[in-house]
Amino acid sequence: MPSELDFKGLNINDRGILYPYLLSNNYGVCDFSFSNIFMWRHAYPVDYAIYRDFLVIQSSDFNKTRYFFMPLGLGGGDLRQVINDMISWSFERGQDFRMIGLTDTMLEELAFLGPDFNVGQAEVWDYLYNTEDLVHLRGRKYHSKRNHIHKFDSLYNYECADFKPEHVPLCLELLSAWNNGLGNGNGKSPLLAADESAVIEALDNFDSLGLSGSCLFVDGKLGAFAMGQPVNSEVFAIHVEKALPSYEGIYSKINQVFVERHCAGYKYINREEDMGIEGLRKSKMSYYPAILLNKRVGTLAYDKNR
Repeated sequence: MPSELDFKGLNINDRGILYPYLLSNNYGVCDFSFSNIFMWRHAYPVDYAIYRDFLVIQSSDFNKTRYFFMPLGLGGGDLRQVINDMISWSFERGQDFRMIGLTDTMLEELAFLGPDFNVGQAEVWDYLYNTEDLVHLRGRKYHSKRNHIHKFDSLYNYECADFKPEHVPLCLELLSAWNNGLGNGNGKSPLLAADESAVIEALDNFDSLGLSGSCLFVDGKLGAFAMGQPVNSEVFAIHVEKALPSYEGIYSKINQVFVERHCAGYKYINREEDMGIEGLRKSKMSYYPAILLNKRVGTLAYDKNR
């Protein structure tokens, strides 16, 4: 195994190193946003290497199972060689070779691995929407969303503002309320605790991560906030969207406000995964995604004779 495949832990100063590789991807998945990777690094520890002109990222889940993401190159590199070296790296450690977040496009590029590369059924999806749909909400299918926004507009005195550092304490207060039951009925599961930690990381490192954000104030009180970052030249990902549901229509309003203010010029909006939460799944489907990106797990079993 070439010694250059040396992994290092991720920190905020690595953004400049990783950013060109991440922005060059054409997959559109939220996994390839630096802010997303950084925000969730405590729940899903991340190491990376720049190897043969590719960015190679490995991570682990709650069960400490290690896996790789699809390598990202800047053009001209040998993907097959990099993948084969990643396999050797895993096997030398007596581990199965695992990849996560594999879209159909990625799987086509990995077809050379053959039938021994066992690909499971999709259990996770990214929800992608046409930007114009989320801004204008035209047509019968968005009738209820328009009604929600009209209801919000008629009921409340509100003000929209771009995120500023002085908003952090207010956002933390809203986040705490949301995670204590105002925004969900599930209590603080490990996944929701990880989500809370990820949002705090985003708030604490907003400028360094290059995030965009919007706040929605109702009668002078923060009622909702949203944050995101481009994934590539066509896709903008919304990483955070929190609101107090006691304000009727506020989720529809903050979504439209954020997209209108920060996502012009991008073809698609990636509203990320549903985390297996039924309420989130229904909400994301209610906006009629243009693309559901299946994300699968692939495994090549350890073979000491390979």
